[in-house]
Amino acid sequence: MIRSFTIILLTGVAVMLLGCGIFDVGQKAARSHDEVSAAPVVSRVASSVAPSSPNYLGPSSLESRILASPVIARVQLDSATSTVEYGTTYRGMKYIALLEFSFSVLEYLKGSGASEIVAVWAAAPFFDTRQEAEAALPAIVASRDTRWDDHEAVVFLRQDFREFLASTQQSERYYLAWGGSRPMYYYPDDGYSIASRHDRLWLPAEAAVGSTSQPGGDQRRFLTGVPPAIGTASTITLGEVKARIAAVAAKIAAGDGSEEYRECVQRTYQYEGIDRYMIQTRGKGFYYRIPDQELNSGLAASTVVYEQLDLGGLPDLRDKLWLDGGDADLFGVESGDAVPYDFSGDGVNDTIQYAQRVVSARPIPEGVYRVNLNHRDVHFVRCDGYTMRYVWTVTVTAPVDALHEFFFDPVTVGSAVAADASNGVLKPAAFTDRNDAPATVESISYEAGRVRVKVVPWSIMSGHVLDFIELDGTVSMSLNVTNSAVDDATDTLTWSVSSQPWEDGDMLMARIRRAAP
Repeated sequence: MIRSFTIILLTGVAVMLLGCGIFDVGQKAARSHDEVSAAPVVSRVASSVAPSSPNYLGPSSLESRILASPVIARVQLDSATSTVEYGTTYRGMKYIALLEFSFSVLEYLKGSGASEIVAVWAAAPFFDTRQEAEAALPAIVASRDTRWDDHEAVVFLRQDFREFLASTQQSERYYLAWGGSRPMYYYPDDGYSIASRHDRLWLPAEAAVGSTSQPGGDQRRFLTGVPPAIGTASTITLGEVKARIAAVAAKIAAGDGSEEYRECVQRTYQYEGIDRYMIQTRGKGFYYRIPDQELNSGLAASTVVYEQLDLGGLPDLRDKLWLDGGDADLFGVESGDAVPYDFSGDGVNDTIQYAQRVVSARPIPEGVYRVNLNHRDVHFVRCDGYTMRYVWTVTVTAPVDALHEFFFDPVTVGSAVAADASNGVLKPAAFTDRNDAPATVESISYEAGRVRVKVVPWSIMSGHVLDFIELDGTVSMSLNVTNSAVDDATDTLTWSVSSQPWEDGDMLMARIRRAAP
């Protein structure tokens, strides 16, 4: 049975970097650089423009935020103000309400800069007049959450949206970073808040400055989400943040230096986060997964269990699918030769086509078999990135007249070529008859022109035939119980054969089936 699938590609997961809210913080708190405050949390203010966000977006990964942010710093909040600026938006020139955060930088974790910096965040919706934008400020001020003002913080900053606002072209003035690729969709979210649904770009320290519970140095802990009312908060140490920044840098350094490679790595982190979120919230990942397969028992080795075609226009998928764990030894992966293919349909072969297949390694008895299937998404071949890994199931079904099927791999035992509980392979040896009575195939051997099969109780074989199936799927020998000599005392059936039916190291499948009338 040949099965095929097509990968469903996720083509857009980015979100428009917009938002809402503006506020003023009064005077700067009097704190030294050793006793500092973290950035505040600002709650989202309801907007008249609030389209729903894609429902697969969960919190972005730390790696995604690291890669998207040229500057990452440990800071204290000095002041927060609000203003209105005339700038370029996706709707043309508009008046934009801004949050302006003034920070004292305690440590640069990525990038470098001055000891005093400003980060701005553009609120949404945008306005046609300055008066409308200024009128929105009181509601935004009222929405501000001040719980984290006396905590230092790790913030993620970027500069690649400077074309929107003239003021951000000034030195040491940044946009608050957004953790994905250049945005395509808009949703109202606190992009600068630990309460953000998608991008937690402002990680306050777990404890306030001066708290005896806050360890020093790289052991100080920062929140990665809003602490629950009951239970333990999710945190990360400063040392762990630094280590993961270094790991992202090493990943980029391992590439070819191209922007395409960097974007590939960015998508890897982004898609991994989405898939993780989908698994947590829905029990299954975002990606199309190869469906579980069905197979008839006893088919020849190299029977195609599943096949995928690259119809051109995508990176080379060969060697990007592999199996391990579980019953992986019963299956293999083969790649077909590349052949010319008319991908555009204009009569000219402009690309290649090849097939990648999961095939059986041998005739397989009835049962349910599971392997770990590893499949690299076509988007990430360039950077050797995101791999889907999950348990893949193949259900093998026997013919209706089969009573039991099993693997039979004989080895040399003395002068016989045999398999039993100690030598060779008889698996599964135990089974039940059609009345659910238990039975066991205890041994099969060939010696001196005779095949001996011990089945306890032997009577369960009455009216049946024992077939031996070769690697090519052919039945090499059939033994009808009516033609056997039976030893009741030892539950052994014996047949005389004209030639040796198997060799040491053969991989056979055996089937006990009802004899034809």
